[in-house]
Amino acid sequence: MKERKKRPFDKSSILFLVFALFAVLVLINEMNRNVPNPDGELKRLADGDRIGELDSLYFNFPYYFSVKRPDSSWLIQVLPGDTTLNYVDEAQPLLDQVTWFAQMTHSGEQAPNAVSQIGVLKWQDSVRAEDKAITMMAQILAKYETPRARASILQETTQPAHHALQGVWWAVVLPPSKENTLNVWILSVLPRRNLTYIILSQTSEPEYAALKPGLEKIVSGFKTLSMLDYPAEWKF
Repeated sequence: MKERKKRPFDKSSILFLVFALFAVLVLINEMNRNVPNPDGELKRLADGDRIGELDSLYFNFPYYFSVKRPDSSWLIQVLPGDTTLNYVDEAQPLLDQVTWFAQMTHSGEQAPNAVSQIGVLKWQDSVRAEDKAITMMAQILAKYETPRARASILQETTQPAHHALQGVWWAVVLPPSKENTLNVWILSVLPRRNLTYIILSQTSEPEYAALKPGLEKIVSGFKTLSMLDYPAEWKF
């Protein structure tokens, strides 16, 4: 019987495994650093509160999300209201049915020159974010355009809007008016189960270029909180 030859020691395979393990550890550390700790933060909110502001973060535990302000020039406001959401009535304008939970405001010299609102729509079942974003754009254009004053589309509905939730976003310049001085609107639609999180940012045309990075940070600073206690098919 021939003696089986021993396989030579492969240093490159060992180095590859070590490198892969290191990469996984770095990824886990980065996730832990960026994702809010629900249990820890909930304990630090005021007694009994499940919605509130903590440092530079807004937390909403009933609908499992948080959002971070871009920097100290933005103010966070917790909007009052009922946390029990009704299902969307698709026969009515969608944006009018959003329950707005938080607002971030950037102050200019005379008045706020940018506002971002974060809210939620609840559906009977999961929906395509792109379809709802297109519908909302059409409804908004129908509301604000006139035969003599047309909107300009800065960005057609496109994806992704968010690195984790994906979703879609668009941007339009609406006809300016006394009631609508912040006429540049950027809308992000982020899906999660039978919810869509809505982030509506508004600014003026002269301020748009300078404030665009901050508006983008609000979307990228949006995080979902863990729902491990619920099965994957659970709905709101």
